[in-house]
Amino acid sequence: MIRRSAEANGVLVPDLEARAHAIRTRLSTEPVPPDDAIKSESNEPFPMNSGQLDKELQESLRHPDALVMIRSAITVGELKLTRHAMGLLAMITRPGPVQLKRPYPSLEEPMIAWLTSKQVALDSLVQLSSR
Repeated sequence: MIRRSAEANGVLVPDLEARAHAIRTRLSTEPVPPDDAIKSESNEPFPMNSGQLDKELQESLRHPDALVMIRSAITVGELKLTRHAMGLLAMITRPGPVQLKRPYPSLEEPMIAWLTSKQVALDSLVQLSSR
């Protein structure tokens, strides 16, 4: 599905894979800017309830902004949160393009951000399967 979407939009799959790898690496080393942070519904400094954390992660996987979705997909893969595998599948099958609050290296336009988010979600699913 990702290959067909990429080819239909004139993007080479190896280029898409390289973009996904580059953004995964970049986002894993830089802090989340305050403008990109999603505000928690909890009034506590850190919601200790695992159900609340799961809910916020699920919402982030369905968020309209590409960077929020990508960060969430990376979190799911890195922490091996298998209960969120369906959220990753939803990202892969999501119609696009997605929103992009501002251009970001490797995500210059909404269509590229949409395709890259799909590849990042696929890479995270692969991480989940390699226990």
